[in-house]
Amino acid sequence: MITQLAAPGHVAAFRVSGTLTGDDIDQALAIMADRLATYPRISLYLDAEHFADITGEALHRYAPDSRLPVLTYLHRVAVITDRQWISLLTALAPRMLPDGEARTFGGHEQSTALRWVSDPA
Repeated sequence: MITQLAAPGHVAAFRVSGTLTGDDIDQALAIMADRLATYPRISLYLDAEHFADITGEALHRYAPDSRLPVLTYLHRVAVITDRQWISLLTALAPRMLPDGEARTFGGHEQSTALRWVSDPA
């Protein structure tokens, strides 16, 4: 399940909990596309503290296309997690973000992460 969170206009912010589906990813991509209609680059805030799983359908739909067009417009990506495997995946993100940065933050660092991801610099 994905829930949109309040954030500045150039930041797409989500909380992922439970199992992530293809429809969840579609919803997030639509919100990001809406933001890109107004801003030339956006940032992504992702609270993955309660993320448990991803459906096979979601993986099948998006895993082969690791070069989703929206990735080229991401400035910063902040991921909230205490799970090492998510941190490792986030560390690989710069390979998919031509001009962007990605960082993980612990579960107690939400406000720090939101400030960092919101900085347009």
